[in-house]
Amino acid sequence: MKRALLAITLVLLSAFAFAQARIAVLPFEDMNNIFTGNEAVFFYRQFSNEFANRNSGRFAVIPRQEIDKLINTEAKFQISDFSSKDKTAEMQRVLNGSVILSGIIGRVNNRIKISVSLYTYPELRQLPGNVDLTVARKQQLFDKIPELVQSMQNAIAAGGVIITEEPKEEEPIFLKTGIAFEGYTFTARNRQNVITGLKDTAKTWKLNLDVDEGINPDAGYAFTFEIISEPFTNSGVTLIKADVTVYFSRLGRTLCQSSTYRIIETDENMTVRRIAEEMRSDKIFFDKIKEALK
Repeated sequence: MKRALLAITLVLLSAFAFAQARIAVLPFEDMNNIFTGNEAVFFYRQFSNEFANRNSGRFAVIPRQEIDKLINTEAKFQISDFSSKDKTAEMQRVLNGSVILSGIIGRVNNRIKISVSLYTYPELRQLPGNVDLTVARKQQLFDKIPELVQSMQNAIAAGGVIITEEPKEEEPIFLKTGIAFEGYTFTARNRQNVITGLKDTAKTWKLNLDVDEGINPDAGYAFTFEIISEPFTNSGVTLIKADVTVYFSRLGRTLCQSSTYRIIETDENMTVRRIAEEMRSDKIFFDKIKEALK
């Protein structure tokens, strides 16, 4: 419990945000068993509350469950371990931070000292923003929490540390896309089933297209289904024969088209299902659409 004592008490914050980035605060190493278990819990609570109340919106306290996740993943993190590639990889999965705070607490000449340091992650290059606090008695650690918190925040700000936020993945922009039917006209329900199948296919091939039957197909991008269909009899059974070609256009001008899907089915519902299946397997057509959208 010696090494992990402040994993419960001085994991202070698993991470907090500074300059719109995350700074991970790792467990301090309690070198001389300064705290008992209960004292550790109370110290953690007081420090966390003080940090949250004093930061004026500059830092965000991470929920306790993330702190517990850090403790459960590796309860004996310490600076001497950071050179281990497997441990830093484990830390990366848990912390997702670009800068870390770590420190030690122990007795020096019958006095208690806390030393806190700031490091880049994962290079572990020490940065400006160090804080040392020395007290005579353990109770003074609790009394000095406001001073310690303020000193840490001031040191980080005064150290001129530039922390850049990891680039966020941009939200995809969905292009409004019309739809039209030429030739054989399906029932309204089956037209909607074709649209649903087209939307699902667009997701499958990662096309940021929002298909909407209410959009004028000549006003922008559009899919047009040309359907040539006729019934025929085979061995006394009436079937539907349909040749279906899908065109992708912009402002009424065709940019590319699918191969012709030649479908023979028992009824209209099954014909619509087959159209959806043919589209999902038509990689060449949807690759052409991707090129047209570039």
